[in-house]
Amino acid sequence: MSSDLFLTASALSGAYRRRLEQTIAANARFMTLAELRQRPLMALPWHFRSLRIGSLYIALETKAERPYLPMLLVLSLFAGVGSVNLLEPGAEPRKVSLPERLWALLSLLAACVSGQGALLLSRWDLALLCRLRRLPAGVIPTDPILFMMPGPMTGPRAGGAVAHVTGVVNALVRAGKAVDFVSCADLDLNGSGITVHEAQSLKTLALPSEVNLYRHNRCFVKQTLSRFNRGRAEFVYSRMTLGNYAGVVISRALGLPLVLEYNGSEVWISRTWGNPLRYERLAAAAEEACLRHAHLVVTVSEALREQLINRGIPEDRIACHPNGVDPEIFDPNRFSQAETSAEKESLGISPDSLVVAFVGTFGRWHGADVLAQAIRNLTDTGEEWLKHHRIRFVFVGDGAMRSKAEEILDTPACREIVHFTGLVAQEKAPLYMAMADVLISPHVPNADGSRFFGSPTKLFEYMAMARPIIASDLEQIGQVLEGNPRISDLIVGKVSSDLKDCAVLTEPGNANDLALAIRWVVENEKWRHTAGTQARQLALTRFTWDRHVAGILKALT
Repeated sequence: MSSDLFLTASALSGAYRRRLEQTIAANARFMTLAELRQRPLMALPWHFRSLRIGSLYIALETKAERPYLPMLLVLSLFAGVGSVNLLEPGAEPRKVSLPERLWALLSLLAACVSGQGALLLSRWDLALLCRLRRLPAGVIPTDPILFMMPGPMTGPRAGGAVAHVTGVVNALVRAGKAVDFVSCADLDLNGSGITVHEAQSLKTLALPSEVNLYRHNRCFVKQTLSRFNRGRAEFVYSRMTLGNYAGVVISRALGLPLVLEYNGSEVWISRTWGNPLRYERLAAAAEEACLRHAHLVVTVSEALREQLINRGIPEDRIACHPNGVDPEIFDPNRFSQAETSAEKESLGISPDSLVVAFVGTFGRWHGADVLAQAIRNLTDTGEEWLKHHRIRFVFVGDGAMRSKAEEILDTPACREIVHFTGLVAQEKAPLYMAMADVLISPHVPNADGSRFFGSPTKLFEYMAMARPIIASDLEQIGQVLEGNPRISDLIVGKVSSDLKDCAVLTEPGNANDLALAIRWVVENEKWRHTAGTQARQLALTRFTWDRHVAGILKALT
């Protein structure tokens, strides 16, 4: 029996996927480009035939995904279907002819040639930049800040990176700074004091995919330098991303100080949590150039600060401040009980249920699989207890570890009480947190034994939403929540709960510990309410984006 297939550039948001299922094909399969890339090219025709495709749809949820279209159209040539249906944002569905799909193949080949040229030029650039000295540059406080998000942004705008960028930009404006924001990403930054300059993305992505990093870098530099004159900014603020050194080139060309945001070595992250890089030495050279030429490197944890010092960055060029939260956006009072009840009902959850939620991008460090195992343990040993307390678990988001979490929870008892929303828009995250009664931060240590270096934005957002938290006692997470009890101490009576607590800490990666913590928090209703109040107070006092930005500006003076 045949079934319809949706080919997508990346994971779709839960709302968009449901809309496709309701309006186009109810029982369709969904397959992302990343899933297809895991298969050998010559095996694709057999794979598509095994799926017995009825109708084939290519669905682009956002305009940012359009550079993937030629690649998706080329893949459709292997599917053995007569016609392909294209769904683009803001346009009526249409059929794509065979000549159009063949033209996409030519466009892809041209992009691949362009990619090899970008590699050669980038090697030349980086060989030079890794030898040149950093230019002296002074800050001119009266000029606007040139704030850049220079990496390609072809997927959905969600996750900690988006929260960080919007949080810092808005805090700079509240600090009295004007900001010129340059990015390919369509972020919600339209307040007074912010001028948004949209950089155009690549029209066609090439293969191998890494070459697009260097094609995009050159394209971004050219567009930015065409818009700004030398010396007409206070400083350049650039987020360091994989293979990107645009901040170095632009700051040197404009004669401006470079403030570099460093969230860890992207080369290490790719090697450890992603796929090995084809051009690892080139990406490492881009990191070296960025760190060499930055006048100030801003990072978010002591583990990253130590990492930078070990890489030879002097301490006086490092500013270390935890991530933060915007307490006006993440404010539980924004949402009425009717709104949170409606959101519960949209997921099939009764308004009187007690909701335990995880919000995140399912990265390998987020521990979603550990939470899944804890839930599985609870259903195996305490199904009646779960029913008595009317507990429902909600996973908000999407990412690499979602499939593993779903696999662990694939039992009748779990399916009855666990809900996966899929990807949600960044602006809806506060509503899902407001819907929850308990929020979970089950982060896990790095698999290679190195220090956990994260500063999870979700932790601070949880706190600002005035919800009790269950969190791993891991590096900065444990430091932020220092003084809160560990579940292992609570259950043996070694310590007692305190009305000044805001969280219960668990051993990182320990699903049994996490299950015990869930039981304890659920059974202590009075503690839950006071803990939520304490959590918000702690966030407002110590962990706002305003405090983060104040530290950066102080380091520049």
